[in-house]
Amino acid sequence: MKKLLISLLFGGLLTGGHLPKTFGQAADKIVFGGVTLERGVGRYNPITFGVGAVGQFQYPLTPVFAVTAKAGVEVFLINFSSLNPYSYLGYGYNPISGFGFNTLYVNYAMMNARTTGISVPLCVGPRAYLTDRLHADALVGADVGASEVMRTSLRVEPGVGYMLPLPQGRFLDVNASYCTSFARGSGVVSLGISYGFKIK
Repeated sequence: MKKLLISLLFGGLLTGGHLPKTFGQAADKIVFGGVTLERGVGRYNPITFGVGAVGQFQYPLTPVFAVTAKAGVEVFLINFSSLNPYSYLGYGYNPISGFGFNTLYVNYAMMNARTTGISVPLCVGPRAYLTDRLHADALVGADVGASEVMRTSLRVEPGVGYMLPLPQGRFLDVNASYCTSFARGSGVVSLGISYGFKIK
């Protein structure tokens, strides 16, 4: 499923490069700021939910292609389990006192807990405008771990967005993406909304 989704989005980017006219805001320099809601997917994924604040910059390349750079902060709720040792006195034989409740035993108990993880996404990649409002993105970079439970890892993030024009050359970009490092249990689906404006 991961490979199929990524292949389709990259295919859309390549197809977009052969379109003859200027679509949407492909020819504009735009700065975006927005928020995201995120959900971990996959059987082995410890991430439940997350929120993010992101900034993005679009730089035009061709009538249908642009390149985008993205940075932000993401906060996740993470479930984890651990085996914790504990000791107790039980019935047994002690060389000093003989039989009785005088023997120290060690056992392990499964503990489920929840913690917070923070990461800083830094990525860049192409954007193709498939219509005047619809665009496809393919970002690649790194997730920089900013808390004890988050590790720095590869970030591959294909996505799509729909750009809504606002007065005075402003835009509202409603977007969705799938982020993964290709490690087991690393998939995150993201829904976001960003406010953008042109710069010279």
